[in-house]
Amino acid sequence: MLTWRMRKSSNMALFIVLSVLLFTGGPAGAACLVEPTSFWELEENSGPFTDSTGSTTGVCGGADTAACPTFNGSGRVYNAQSFDNSGTQAINITGSSSFDWAVDASFTIEFWIMAPDGDVGDNQVVVGRDDSTTDLHWWAGIFDGGLTDVAAFIAIPNTAGPTTAPSLVGITDITDGTWHHVVAVRDAQNLKNYLYVDGVLEGSECITLEGDFQTTAPVNLGYINFNDTPNFHYQGLLDEVAIYSEALSPAVITAHYQNGSLGNTYCAAIVPSITTTDLPDAIIGYTYTADVEAIGNPAPVFSFGGNEPEGMTFSDANNGIIDWQPIDSQAGPVDFTVIATTGVDSDSALLSATVVDVCDDR
Repeated sequence: MLTWRMRKSSNMALFIVLSVLLFTGGPAGAACLVEPTSFWELEENSGPFTDSTGSTTGVCGGADTAACPTFNGSGRVYNAQSFDNSGTQAINITGSSSFDWAVDASFTIEFWIMAPDGDVGDNQVVVGRDDSTTDLHWWAGIFDGGLTDVAAFIAIPNTAGPTTAPSLVGITDITDGTWHHVVAVRDAQNLKNYLYVDGVLEGSECITLEGDFQTTAPVNLGYINFNDTPNFHYQGLLDEVAIYSEALSPAVITAHYQNGSLGNTYCAAIVPSITTTDLPDAIIGYTYTADVEAIGNPAPVFSFGGNEPEGMTFSDANNGIIDWQPIDSQAGPVDFTVIATTGVDSDSALLSATVVDVCDDR
């Protein structure tokens, strides 16, 4: 297990048009699979930087010497912001308790970066927050691994205990001059942290936290204000920064990566894909309920392909809920086709449920 805590010896009209395109980049009704608490698309020619789904505007720096990152028209999705690691470029986000997560709360941090090829020489923070008066210290960015620089995620809450915490690092070299999608997840329900790179899980760890993440310190983009000193500056392009107050599922993370790889935002239309492969057994004479799941944007609606067994229905076609009460003649494997459609695209899957007979006092 790796543990560490960092130590150190416009055009506004155009932006509005682009924002509309980004959030309507598909059929009518398309929306985010999971709504971000805050989403900085970073389309602006200069600061401030609009929060598309929240109210936490990003401002340049916060100190007299701080400067805005540089506008770059070759983002992963439309435009991006370029940080030069000079020690002056910074974005700060203040004035919101949305990121003051409770000890039992889940959250996700997501972004696209393109860092230049070569050794970073030190850790670089892409998104982070530090409170010098407590142990609170979390960030996601690049871990200096020497020959291979990889993604990293560390989350230390407000505790009076140790100043180190289990930290996750990835596998893929993300300082190679190409775009990479990084997602850091805190899943409080399962007491686990996850780190995804380009849609693939590269690290996970069971972590029990002892404190919350409440603080008045700003969230930093492109650096971290560590112990009240701007430090660990990022060098490269940054795009599509989103923070969620829940743990994104692997299916959603994959969909976001696939969207971004095509130059589309997280909230663009997504071709439906049925993710359910196994269904529970059914018992003769008993009510059977099963949940068929699929990704897609807009949210897919479910139907059968015409070969479903007698009596089987979708009691909730919007959520894929199947109801059925099998009869004696249906004993054994029962195959049927399920279709998920967004109104524009569709996906189908052949599923199977085994009908069994249980000896009881019926």
